[in-house]
Parts: sequence; C-alpha cells; structure tokens
Amino acid sequence: MILGAGWTGAASANDVASAAHAGSMSFVGGASAPAAEATHAQPAPPRSEPVSTPAVTSDFSALHAFMRESTDARGYLGAVTLILRDGRIVDFQSYGQRDLARREPMRKDAIFRIYSMSKTIASAAVMLLVEQGRVRLDDPVSRYLPELAQRQVTTAGDGGKPALRPAASEITVRHLLTHTAGFAAGLKGDDAALAAMQRNDPHGASDLRGFVKRLSHAPLAADPGTRFGYDGAAIEVLARMVEVVSGQPFDAFLRERIFQPLGMRDTGFEVPVAQRGRVVDITTMGDDGRLRIADGPSAREPGAALNAYPSGAGGLYSTACDYARFAQMLLDGGDRGSAWR
Repeated sequence: MILGAGWTGAASANDVASAAHAGSMSFVGGASAPAAEATHAQPAPPRSEPVSTPAVTSDFSALHAFMRESTDARGYLGAVTLILRDGRIVDFQSYGQRDLARREPMRKDAIFRIYSMSKTIASAAVMLLVEQGRVRLDDPVSRYLPELAQRQVTTAGDGGKPALRPAASEITVRHLLTHTAGFAAGLKGDDAALAAMQRNDPHGASDLRGFVKRLSHAPLAADPGTRFGYDGAAIEVLARMVEVVSGQPFDAFLRERIFQPLGMRDTGFEVPVAQRGRVVDITTMGDDGRLRIADGPSAREPGAALNAYPSGAGGLYSTACDYARFAQMLLDGGDRGSAWR
C-alpha cells in the first residue's frame, strides 16, 4: 500500500465489488470506541515488529530507494508505504515532506485524501447488507430507489436533446458494484449521455438523495450489464441505497459498522479541526513545471469535506494504518479479529 502527496494506491477498488460474483463477505461488527477518539492520533498497530521467514525476504531497500528518489526536491512532496505479511506489518516508512513548503517531514500517521479508495469501503458496506439478507445482488436498484426505474438509453443526438429508447433491463445492485450499470463513463459513444448528466449536475447536490434524483433525469449511455465503465455515479447510488435500507446516513453507517469496529480512528469524510495539521498538502503541476497547491475547497482548507454529501465514490480521508486495518479485514474474509484489535 502506498499513500502519497499526489497519488494513492492499494488493492483495486473493484476487489470488493468482485465479491458480488462470489457471494457475500462476512464481517463481524461490535461495540467500539466512542467517536471522540477520532481526535486522537492513530497509533501504530500492536503487532508491528518486523518479521521474516526463510522463504520470503524482508529486504525492501529497493522500494525505499525508489520512494526516496520519487519524493526528492524534484518529485512528489512525500509518501507513506506500509507492507503487511501474514497479518503483521513488516515494513512501514515515511518519505519526503507533508507540506508544499517542504518544512514538515512526512509522518507515518499523516492523513490523506484517499479519493477512489473510498469505493472499496462503500462496496463493503453494501456487502454487509447483502450478508444480512436486507439486499440481494440481483435486486433491481429501483426496489430501493424507485426514481431509477425504467431507465432510458441514448441512441444518438446530443446532451440537449438526445434520441432515447427504453433500457433492455433494470439496473441491479450487482451492476452498480461491478461498474456495469451503463452510466456515462467517458467511453466511446458516451458523449450524449455524458452531456445530459453534466447538465443535470448530480455532483452539485447537497446530499445523496439529491444526487440520485438529479442522476435519474439523465439517460444511460448503455444497457445495464452490457459493458464495464469505471465511474463514480454507481457508487454514489449504492451509498444512497445503504442510507435507504439501513435508515442511517451513509457516514453514520460506515462509522458504526466499519470504522469503529476496526479501530479506524482517522477515517472519515472530514478531519477534526485539532488533527488538520496532519493532512497532507495536495498539489498539481503548474504551467511553469513547479508543484503548486491544487484548486478546490479541500486544498485550500485541508481536512474540510471533499463533497457536500458523504461521497462513497471518493470522499474519504484516511491513514496508511487505518486502511491497512480495512485491507487486513478483507484478506481475512471479513474477520476483524486479526485487524490489530
């Protein structure tokens, strides 16, 4: 796992979604620390001592050299790497700086905007409901969100007045999890559907209910189940479905069912004010070839919410340790017992 000032990387966000093809994912919830703990720095997990086995080397010097080179004065600001083996941290390093001024060394407990790595967590939330029998993978999503029934598909035209036909099938929960719902995704032939979606501006909604309502006025780019198109809209729909089925706001569901049971104290849709000094600056490349602070509310106010609504597609902040706890839970088939609790 790599979290960096300028990039993030981990297991594919589709890893959990692919569980839709295999069945449910077990996850054991339970009592947890109060939300007030979110203001505390995330400690290193207990079982963090380096280990080695005769069969597998623990020499990560090549990785360390690469990361140091990538975060020197000509590269990214900084990064954190964490490697797990058999439920133990075998390597955990920080590199470079946290801030654009390059005055503050990167900390291992630095807080990153994890963007699309949020999708894996949102998908896990859905699978919790599947496991409970409250949602079925092949249910039409209109069972929970009636406004998404009887979708239309673009056949020609532009975003102002595209030619439409009825979709060949309903969008299912499985389609949403596997990015095959047919939403515009920037693929060839998506122009009319994409223009219509942009005109309805679901991302401008103030909550997930509004996102889905706006999205419902835009046609699909393809019939559900006929193609893969990586997009965020499907995950926002799933987040809203979690709200409807659970009767909880999406952020509250994640906090109570995933973050607190796993001890993910530094993961959420915004960062407590007292901890915002740990948030890594987010940069972009200027026309002069130099890094500069990116545009956007979160760049100007690190730790602020990335969206007006709790975005399952890309709205979370987290740390390397927190995400490693989540990843270990997935590796263990949903058992939180080995996630350093």
